[in-house]
Amino acid sequence: SVFIQDTFFTLVGFRPALDAYRVGSGSEQEDHHLLNPLTEMVWCKATEMVFEAIPASIVQVYALVLAKEKRVDALVSIIISAATIAFSSSMIGYDWDTSPSNRTSTPFFYGYIPDKALSRAVCFLSMMSLTFTHVLLQTLTCALLVATNTAWLVYYLSADMALFFLYKIARKDFFYYANLTGPLRLLLAIIARFGIKALANFTLIQIARNPCESGGLPFTFSLFISFAASFVSASLYSSHYNEGGEDTTKLSD
Repeated sequence: SVFIQDTFFTLVGFRPALDAYRVGSGSEQEDHHLLNPLTEMVWCKATEMVFEAIPASIVQVYALVLAKEKRVDALVSIIISAATIAFSSSMIGYDWDTSPSNRTSTPFFYGYIPDKALSRAVCFLSMMSLTFTHVLLQTLTCALLVATNTAWLVYYLSADMALFFLYKIARKDFFYYANLTGPLRLLLAIIARFGIKALANFTLIQIARNPCESGGLPFTFSLFISFAASFVSASLYSSHYNEGGEDTTKLSD
């Protein structure tokens, strides 16, 4: 069955290839499917970023911040991780915007990526560069807060996420659009809203601007909060260092 096939490809690590094949071959959503193939592929990529790639990058940056000697290979590893996240996030935005069905159903929102090959390449590289720098900024912000006082990071992320949840509930837009009912519908809504908010915070993923996802106002608010948090975290870490922390700025091979 399809369930056994999907489970097998997931366990052996070939799920991304299967999703790409379904999207590339133009497979349609069937009645028993929860999501269409493109959305399913996006969810798989987003889940990997939110629950693996981004936390791992924060740990890497945190380790570098606390290290007495800053090794170049550790810095290179962090840059590669950020670039990988940036590529995945930008590819999601690219696939979502260039989808014929999305451009047909929502022409006022999708279509910011040009049709010409060279223009598309320039646009994608611009998206990736923006995401790359923002990933580095956000992971460093989290690492500095943890190095200073872990509770501050918990307060910052919890308050930001709670405010977003309250915003969606107040607008009666909390539940997701997948074909589910009952407790599963609530569970999916929590996971989906948490995921898109985390992606918007750490990668500025373009599809988060969609009203069905995060929305323009929360997306813009996240952008300003992210930049403000970076300055605050640097100031707190600097104050902590000046009060007796060790000098951890030396870079070694």
